[in-house]
Amino acid sequence: MTVINQRIKEGDYNTRASVLTLTCTNCNKCSSYKKGRCSLNNHPSWYGPCWKCPYGSIQSATGYTQRAKKYYDWIKQQEVKHENITKGINKLFLTCDYIVFPYKYVEWSEIFDNGNNYMKFEDFTPEVMILILTHTHRYRTADLYREKELLCKHLKYELPEKFKEFDDLGIKVAELAKACSDNDRTAYLTTLKTGCKPFQNKDFTWDGEYLVSTSSDPLWLPGSLNKKELEDVYIKLKPKDDTTVKIWDEESQVTEETVFID
Repeated sequence: MTVINQRIKEGDYNTRASVLTLTCTNCNKCSSYKKGRCSLNNHPSWYGPCWKCPYGSIQSATGYTQRAKKYYDWIKQQEVKHENITKGINKLFLTCDYIVFPYKYVEWSEIFDNGNNYMKFEDFTPEVMILILTHTHRYRTADLYREKELLCKHLKYELPEKFKEFDDLGIKVAELAKACSDNDRTAYLTTLKTGCKPFQNKDFTWDGEYLVSTSSDPLWLPGSLNKKELEDVYIKLKPKDDTTVKIWDEESQVTEETVFID
């Protein structure tokens, strides 16, 4: 068993300290883990029916308030070495022999008898796909339709053979995937396509590690220094992992590895 992440919430004089620990028994065979992500991180408190995983689990514990002498000792005792996988994932993925669907508007209890948002990969049949695509939501109709488009697009990138199988049978996965544009969506900059221009109005190129520019346009020059007097310009910036940008050119910016936050 591997400890994927741990979240310790300190208390005060009236609130007890608490800890949530995320563990996995199959991380080495999980496509999400290999990308540094875990679906159980999707929810702020790590709870919710959309974030279940057949191999992941969350342990919770409650300690003392700051009034207690054992307060700090308890927090220290709870700390364990962990992988620090803190990012979630918002598209279907495989974990060993299961497929997981981390989509929040699909009411899985109305599709699968056990109410889980995962199933054995061998059971992911055309009939199941039709059930998902014909499913309706009582309130969030537009959000659900958008998620169906996303699911089909993710299926095209993550499981192309399944996508082709369903498409050949006349299931409208290709039509929905094509209708789903990533323009105006927000994604992590570090997951964009290498060589793309992340900003529409800024002359920077993403080289896979750094934002690079050879233009003087991004410069704010001190004093009376004139940009036209510069002989050579080379700017290199390293963004943080959680830096986000708005997609403006899907074709040049997005790959199957791009991770969106919306």
